[in-house]
Amino acid sequence: MYTDNINVRLRIGLSDRPAIIQLAEYKTWLNENNIKYSYVYSPQWANFPCAINMRNEDAVIFKLRFGL
Repeated sequence: MYTDNINVRLRIGLSDRPAIIQLAEYKTWLNENNIKYSYVYSPQWANFPCAINMRNEDAVIFKLRFGL
């Protein structure tokens, strides 16, 4: 089965300042480039997302930009 979206796993810490800064950088870049996305939390009550869900085409650009 083919889906249009993919989860991009994030390599950030759980609750430290660098993780907050990195997440803000991701969010700013995604908003500037008009990319629709949603955060994926696992488990659902986690404080920080473990992945970002977006379209496959956008995920390729995102991965290249941030080296993920």
